[in-house]
Amino acid sequence: MLGSVAAKKLLGVRSVNEARGRVIEHDNRKYLVGYHPAASFYRDDIAENVRQDFLLLQQELQKL
Repeated sequence: MLGSVAAKKLLGVRSVNEARGRVIEHDNRKYLVGYHPAASFYRDDIAENVRQDFLLLQQELQKL
């Protein structure tokens, strides 16, 4: 799972919101972009997004 800086540099996205919630394939690899889990401690508005990101990660890991 990539955070904001890594997603911007590696995938060329402008923000986490632009890329989160989906699997992005780049150079024959799969990436997930999401918020750092600690962000939900100080931003209640993204707590549900963090939960959804980890559910998506779990689903993708089960495919392996």
